[in-house]
Amino acid sequence: MARPKLNRKPAPQMEVARRSLDAQAADKLRDAILTGVFAPGEKLTEEVIAESFGLSRGTIRASLRLLVHEGLIVQEPYRGYSVRSLTSRDAWELFTLRNTLEAFAARLLAETITEAKRERLDQAYDKVVKAVASGARTRAVEADFQLHLTIAELTEHTALQAHYALIAGQVRLYQSLVSKFLSLQDYIVTHESLISAMREGRAGEAERLAAEHNTADGERLVEWLREAESRSDRSGRAAGSPAA
Repeated sequence: MARPKLNRKPAPQMEVARRSLDAQAADKLRDAILTGVFAPGEKLTEEVIAESFGLSRGTIRASLRLLVHEGLIVQEPYRGYSVRSLTSRDAWELFTLRNTLEAFAARLLAETITEAKRERLDQAYDKVVKAVASGARTRAVEADFQLHLTIAELTEHTALQAHYALIAGQVRLYQSLVSKFLSLQDYIVTHESLISAMREGRAGEAERLAAEHNTADGERLVEWLREAESRSDRSGRAAGSPAA
């Protein structure tokens, strides 16, 4: 007697591969935004990007949605997708919020530091050092971002991690703009004492250093954006392009 045919589900690896392609497209598009290939406020069309990247429009559509969720891209009814612009007000809100989250994260990590956490913290910081040594600014910016993600993760504070994830895309854009004012060596100088304080459990010092680091960079960026906006008002040009 012949066995009845079963309705088989698609092989799981096919769906995994599909998601992987969407993620790869999102990575490529994210890099293009953060290096200034696509400027803040620039309209993004599926057809043009798909042709440029050599990918299907469906894959590009999925990657655009991922970056909308990250906060790097905005989607407006009847207008489609565009790169998020960072205004001086946006930058002020972002750095003051980061101050609260990252200062708390630095204190909490210092209070709960273990040998295993020290090892992971050292690994993340070592990537910053190696990126600086390579001379690649975009690599240093990404390593800096990943270091702060690692600090948040090592706190094991799920609510903190969730709030940080909500602004992760905007933080990436923010850090790309801040890099205009930093030398590569600054990425080491501004983190060295903070890493030491967290490693050695000096919670109050870690909290203070994290806040000072964020405030100095944030105030500088806000002032630069205000000046750029003032020039834009006079000339009609848009401001706020990330550094290449």
